[in-house]
Amino acid sequence: MALSIELKVQTGSKWVVVGLTSIGEKEKDVKVLTNSVHYILGKEIEVFVPAVSRKARVDTHTLFYMSGYVFLKFQDGIQYTKLQGTNYFEHVLCSGEGSKIRYALLNDKDLEPLRDGVTNISKCRFEIGDKVRVCKGEFKDLRGLVRMIHEGNETVQVDASQRSKPLLIDFPVIYLEKVDD
Repeated sequence: MALSIELKVQTGSKWVVVGLTSIGEKEKDVKVLTNSVHYILGKEIEVFVPAVSRKARVDTHTLFYMSGYVFLKFQDGIQYTKLQGTNYFEHVLCSGEGSKIRYALLNDKDLEPLRDGVTNISKCRFEIGDKVRVCKGEFKDLRGLVRMIHEGNETVQVDASQRSKPLLIDFPVIYLEKVDD
């Protein structure tokens, strides 16, 4: 008598692709997009927004690695199409209608380059002494020198002294870009 064994191979998670509206693309805090998904779908599912949000003083600013889309972890029984045509979400990539909807799903491995990119933009790529320009927030276009890199490498202190007045300000690295001049 032959014995057969059936193995179930875990292939990883699948992700639903959702396009953002122009309002969704301009949202300054990725938590707002995540909370909107949870509210509209009535379920707290995992949401991957390929962006980094940082709070600086009173404002939150977001730097998108890839704008225009968010990715929702697929679960059977959820009507992702409820998101279509809402304030933040324009469309869900799918085909069919009614009970015959087929979602265009991505695998975990398809999102790895996006996850890596988000990780890279949130890490410090500056060295002490680098000339930088602030590219976001109320200090936009302010120039200075990196004086300190804080623990965690997500924040740096910039010396933006004006004439004789010393001015040291901490900025998230996503607010800064290296300049040559």
